[in-house]
Amino acid sequence: MSGWQIVNFDKNPKIITGFKEVFIGEEDVTLKLDRFDITKLSISNYYKIVCFKDGKKVELIPDGAKVKNVMFFKGHIGFSEGETYKIDLENHTTNF
Repeated sequence: MSGWQIVNFDKNPKIITGFKEVFIGEEDVTLKLDRFDITKLSISNYYKIVCFKDGKKVELIPDGAKVKNVMFFKGHIGFSEGETYKIDLENHTTNF
């Protein structure tokens, strides 16, 4: 696989772990989570994402933000090798 791929999930939750990096927008949030769950919302083309760190839920998606895409890259980005995810929010700026 080369380049970013948009991942299409369904209404069954998908648990993501073992990633190398995670970005929400342009912000690297890798150290703020060790797992995230993705579920497609049945009434729209958006996704619900719930993040966890050390077994506890953490709020990384800003209130009111809509997740429009989840992209995946497997390979090298900079000095990093592995799976990288980028979570795109619709019309929202992250400020972590």
